[in-house]
Amino acid sequence: MILIIESIIICILFTVMVYIMSRDPIKTLYNYPPKIQERVKTLKEYKDKIPTQENKIVAKIFASILFLIILCIILRYINGYTTFLESFGYGLLLWTISGAILITILFLTISIPIADKRQSKKAGYDKYKRETRKLLPIPKF
Repeated sequence: MILIIESIIICILFTVMVYIMSRDPIKTLYNYPPKIQERVKTLKEYKDKIPTQENKIVAKIFASILFLIILCIILRYINGYTTFLESFGYGLLLWTISGAILITILFLTISIPIADKRQSKKAGYDKYKRETRKLLPIPKF
């Protein structure tokens, strides 16, 4: 039960972090591939809004250390782990399970419906959709 609660808490923290980072996507322009960066730089509506590229290595290191400290506090005081290997193994398991659940939910609620909408224009897709499972592309029995 604690694993489920911790997984939900970590998913919420990750969602909040992504929301904060994506409020103004132009600030994260330099995280995108070079072709996309060049394309955005050519658009008129973003001409004066593009920030200068800064080396944010110090901020990234600080954020990583802060996250590690929060995770260690959670693992140490809630679960009582005393060694690094115990807490690291449990943290890895926690991230793996919560990541798999989150990715499955995103596939089922966002990616697959978008792909279905695009593919529905093709001939024969309705038959394929009726005969094939949603998550795994194998025939229904």
